[in-house]
Amino acid sequence: MQMTVRITLEEAARGVTRQLMVDRLAPCKDCGATGSLNGSVTAACPDCQGSGQKTSYQRTFLGTMQTSVTCPTCQGSGSHIADPCPECEGSGRVIDREQISVTIPPGIFDGQQIRVPEKGEAGIRGAQCGDLLIVVAIAPDKRFIRENSDLHVVLPLTFTQAALGATKRIEGLLGEVVVNVTAGSQTGDRIRVPGGGMPLTNTDRKGNLICHLEVVVPRKLTSKQRTLIEALSVEFKDSEQSQVEHHKTGFEKMKDWIG
Repeated sequence: MQMTVRITLEEAARGVTRQLMVDRLAPCKDCGATGSLNGSVTAACPDCQGSGQKTSYQRTFLGTMQTSVTCPTCQGSGSHIADPCPECEGSGRVIDREQISVTIPPGIFDGQQIRVPEKGEAGIRGAQCGDLLIVVAIAPDKRFIRENSDLHVVLPLTFTQAALGATKRIEGLLGEVVVNVTAGSQTGDRIRVPGGGMPLTNTDRKGNLICHLEVVVPRKLTSKQRTLIEALSVEFKDSEQSQVEHHKTGFEKMKDWIG
């Protein structure tokens, strides 16, 4: 059997335990999964003579074609019960609902599977139960984009923080992360913070947090702020003819790398 469990990126980073309700064919308790009432003796199925398959033959211009299918009478078991259990009608299994606890480890990837042994469909007349496969689906996050064990995030800066440098404290998936912004940073620059990303499953290591810098220019200024910036403009000798050094954005760098 297969089920899908949806979790958040934070739950994928921290790990989570989920209680799942599973509808499945479980061993019949009334007959002990034998399919037989009061332990009556089983015999070979009269329709397939114990083979579990029914064979049919058809004449064609190429010769006789042989086709084998699962015997509908014994459902492939090859045996016949003279006095079947009324609860399971001789199959040894009944529809049941069971609550199953599933632990999802930290660092799991989207689409990864967790196998829960013997919690799938029960086999016919006491045959071993199959496994339950839990497919983990991780919902997109509003702030972070995952790339393997690394996390990407946009880090907004004021133009003074970008010019002078700053220490930014941001909330990561697993707690506060300190980001040191160097003076003269530009939009599109990236800062790699080791250990700020996703945990690596079954290890004590973590990926990186990659901060993509975005310098934000204020849309409105107070009169004092305008006066100060105008004075700074004079200090920089800004004019319509001033030449400004161009720094490539992250998108432009990506274009160059592609081609």
